Amino acid sequence: MTVPEAYAARASEYAEVLGSMDATAAADRVTVSEWAQALTGPVADVGCGPGHWTEFLRRHGCRVSGFDPVPEFVSIARRAFPAAEFRLGDIQDLAGAPSRYGGILAWYCLIHLEPDVVPSALVSLHSALRPGGSLLLGFFDSPASDAGDAVGSAASPDDDSSFRDEARQSGAAWRALTRVELQDRAEPFDHAVTTAYRWPCDVMLRMLRDAGFVIRSVRQRQDPGTRPHADVVAVRPAADHR
Repeated sequence: MTVPEAYAARASEYAEVLGSMDATAAADRVTVSEWAQALTGPVADVGCGPGHWTEFLRRHGCRVSGFDPVPEFVSIARRAFPAAEFRLGDIQDLAGAPSRYGGILAWYCLIHLEPDVVPSALVSLHSALRPGGSLLLGFFDSPASDAGDAVGSAASPDDDSSFRDEARQSGAAWRALTRVELQDRAEPFDHAVTTAYRWPCDVMLRMLRDAGFVIRSVRQRQDPGTRPHADVVAVRPAADHR
């Protein structure tokens, strides 16, 4: 069974339990609303599920479209939030609109991807953003993960050069993580719907930088009774016109 098929089989149940803002963490609502305030241009909510985050962004003034590969979720979202726009699609569909979006919310939409597919998905997200556009990525953090000195934190963000560009300019060797390294660092676990993966925060930051992003902020936390969470704001550099 594919991931979309697994979610289709439980779409109504999922929407009933998790398809409202009341089911989200207060800290996440603050994070997303603060991020949204700085956006300009169209916004994509990728892997929007039952659509509540898309509607949240719309209510915060964003011109947003929700994308999901599960037809049942798109139907549920359209019924629940008729003022918002929802489309059938996934990350790869954004490749047809290069440099279109001022912001992309990717809230837990990468968690079911096989580890060796995640880098190319991040490249697709990068290419779909306008230069200067912003990605907000949420994911399951690895237990005891520490972004450490790898973090461009809210207090000490990256400068405006991407990791790859800095390596080129300095003459340092640059290479992407290998498939074996990705498989070794990703941590599969039994998600309620289908297998998902936790990522150590430093590895996710490395993949984002490898894709051409500049890190603006990183947050890690674990609320009582939940799995460790991380979210990252990363931007496509304004001078990046690839």
